[in-house]
Amino acid sequence: DTKEIDAGAEHAGLVEKDVALDVAQQAQTILARCPIDVRLTRTGDDKQHTLANVYEIVNDDHPSLALAVHTSGPDAPSGAAAFYTVDGEDDTGSQRLSSGLAQAVAARLGLPDLGVQPETASTNGGLYIHSWRAPAALVNLGSLGADATPLRNRRRDFARAIAQAVLDYMSVPLDCADGLQLPNAAALVGISFPNQPLSQNLKLENDGMSDWDPAHYALVSAGDAYGAAASYALPALVSPGQTATWALPAR
Repeated sequence: DTKEIDAGAEHAGLVEKDVALDVAQQAQTILARCPIDVRLTRTGDDKQHTLANVYEIVNDDHPSLALAVHTSGPDAPSGAAAFYTVDGEDDTGSQRLSSGLAQAVAARLGLPDLGVQPETASTNGGLYIHSWRAPAALVNLGSLGADATPLRNRRRDFARAIAQAVLDYMSVPLDCADGLQLPNAAALVGISFPNQPLSQNLKLENDGMSDWDPAHYALVSAGDAYGAAASYALPALVSPGQTATWALPAR
């Protein structure tokens, strides 16, 4: 039988279920570049499951680790926090995973690290992650009140933090998640004549987990360069979420 959707906490136009799903889906996109199979318990509102029986989905997948993404309420203090299991499937792994999540979110977003607590510290005396047959953790990304601005505008960074914690836990190098976006992917449009000088700005956004270091990254022509150089050095170090710009001459 269908069940009523629990939207979670709401504040200033932010809804917990929507923030959590958006961040989780973006983390899945980043981690999909790595040799890791990432599955979500939902891709939208799910009237067939509640937090009490979502363990059916988790346990059927036999995961190496499992995590729940939440936000804290509007009256909670600023910062990232996490919970670990007590007498669960793997409490040691759960503590390590939860600590990594809280630290990664706090460091990448510049938020206070509120640390980790046992699930028995929750108001219910336990959490729904207890029944998960894997090292399990619950992370609160931040407060819907005090951290409303980053929760609204920096969800990609929250996703990167979750991906970082997962990769660190599994001892997978962060550079497996290297990626880029093309903010100006439009081609040069117009009429040109043989040997006419041309110039086109190319912008590439670092959508990975690590800095692009000029010592290791460069823009390289993989085809007909039309008179441009075979390669161009990276102008400067580019952190995740930042953009590098080249002015590319050609004929």
